[in-house]
Amino acid sequence: MKKIYFFTLLLILPYTYPNILLQKGNPVSSKDIDKLIKTWETFFTWHTGFDQTFLNHIFSFSCCYEREQSSFIIQILGIPLRSYNFGYISALKKIFAISHRKRGYYFSEPLSFSDPSPHIISLYDIFSLLKNKTFIFYTGAGISAAGGVATMHSLKKSLKLHNIFTFLKYVLFYPKKITNAFSNFCTSAMYGLPTPAHYALHTIACHHNTCILTENIDLLQHRAGSTPIHTHSETLNALTENDLQEIGVIVCVGLSYDDCGFLAHYKKKNPHGIIIAIDVKIPSYMSDTDYILQADLQYVLPQLADFLCSSTNHFEQFSN
Repeated sequence: MKKIYFFTLLLILPYTYPNILLQKGNPVSSKDIDKLIKTWETFFTWHTGFDQTFLNHIFSFSCCYEREQSSFIIQILGIPLRSYNFGYISALKKIFAISHRKRGYYFSEPLSFSDPSPHIISLYDIFSLLKNKTFIFYTGAGISAAGGVATMHSLKKSLKLHNIFTFLKYVLFYPKKITNAFSNFCTSAMYGLPTPAHYALHTIACHHNTCILTENIDLLQHRAGSTPIHTHSETLNALTENDLQEIGVIVCVGLSYDDCGFLAHYKKKNPHGIIIAIDVKIPSYMSDTDYILQADLQYVLPQLADFLCSSTNHFEQFSN
C-alpha cells in the first residue's frame, strides 16, 4: 500500500508546481533595497547593420555598469575595436563574453504590426475584461519615466547614438562623457522614486495574488514594495504551456515594444489570451483583436487599483 502511495505521489508532483505568474512578488524592505543597490549591475547592447541578414550584428556598442563604474566597448563582427574603462588583460573574459553574447532571453520573434488598430476602450471596459479572469501586469519604460528614469529613446540620445558621426566623435575623443551619461541613467534606475502607477500595481498584485512582469532594470517597483519578475530572468524558463494558458489577460503598462518576444510567445501558447495596453500611443505589438486605453497611466492605474481592490461596486460610477 505504501509503495502504491509513493508512486502515485511521484506522478502527481510534477503537476503541482504553482504558476509563478499567479504568485505575488516577495515583499521588499529598505534593507533589501540597500542589498540590491550594492550588487546592482547591468549592460545594454545596441546593434546596427543590415536587418534580416547574416550581417545583422555587424556593428555593436555595449555599455556596462558594475561596482559603481560605467564602461563601454565597441565591436565589429564580434571583434573588440574600442573600449573605455575595460582592462584588456584583467577583463579579457568579460570582453569576450560581451562580444559573443547572444540575445538568448528572446522567447519568440517579437510581435510587431505595421499599422496596428486595436479596440479603443475605457477604464470601465478594462474592468469588464478583467472581471472573473486571471491576469498579470507587464511594465515597460513608460511607467518609470515620471520617476526620473530615462526611456530608451532618451538614453540613446544621451549616448549620442542618434547620430553616428557625433557618436564616433565622443567615443574617440570624449569617452568619459559617454560613460558619465550611462552612469547617470544607472543612478536614476537605482535611486529613482516610485510613481503612483508603481504603488497602484503593488496594491493590485497583493490583492489579486498576481505577478508584475517587467522589462525595466530599475528598482522603482521594488521601492513600491513588490519584487517584479524580469523578462530576462531564468525564472520564466520554468513556465509551461499550461501556465500561459491559465493567464486570461496580460495588461501592458508603458510598454512600447515586445522587445523580448514574451507577448508573441504568450499568444502562440494561448491564442485566446487577451492583451490590453495602457499607454498614450498605440504600441507596435497590438493587433486588431487587442485593446488599448489611451490615457495617462499615472492617473488611470490608481483608479484601476481602487476599482479592483475595493469592495464597493463602481459599475455605475464608470458607466456615467
